[in-house]
Amino acid sequence: MIDKHEIDAKAEELGVHAANVQRDYVFGWLLSSIFRADNPLQPLLVLKGGNSFRKAYFEHGRFSNDLDFSTQTELDVDLLLQGLKQACAAAGERSGVEFLIDDSRVSEKRLADAEARIYEARVYFKSFYGEEDARIRVDVDVKEYDRILLPIQMRHLIHSYSDAAVCRGDIRCLKLAARRAACIEVESSTATPPLAGPI
Repeated sequence: MIDKHEIDAKAEELGVHAANVQRDYVFGWLLSSIFRADNPLQPLLVLKGGNSFRKAYFEHGRFSNDLDFSTQTELDVDLLLQGLKQACAAAGERSGVEFLIDDSRVSEKRLADAEARIYEARVYFKSFYGEEDARIRVDVDVKEYDRILLPIQMRHLIHSYSDAAVCRGDIRCLKLAARRAACIEVESSTATPPLAGPI
């Protein structure tokens, strides 16, 4: 696990709150663990949204406060919770991050389309700064039966921290055309970083 000195340096370098750096670091470990072959979510989820850019394409993409996934099949809520808890346990064991696994939860959000659902999951970990009661929330949203208009591909996980050599893996995400990827890279490199998300 990275220490508070690396967190502070990264926060100052990027102009973001330290909580965002901790969350971004944990995103890397969660993705590495979700897309392991032994996780039941590995063949089901496709990473999308801001973190698909930052964790699969552009090391300096803007920070995102959550993990967004699509799935093209029906997803059982118990399986989702089980897979996330398993990912937290694996990530914690490999990284030293202290996840509050028993506090993990998943709720269902119905859409106008009765066939589709969004699952809103929350997992928590303890702040790296050692405060006894300080915990940081990770929001994970999964849309069931999502319309996926781009090809799906595997990409090497981008983890821009000192333990990148051990936080590795391939993540499933949407494929970007080369021209579109170049445009997004320019946009993300000039965007203003967001403020801290939910803690």
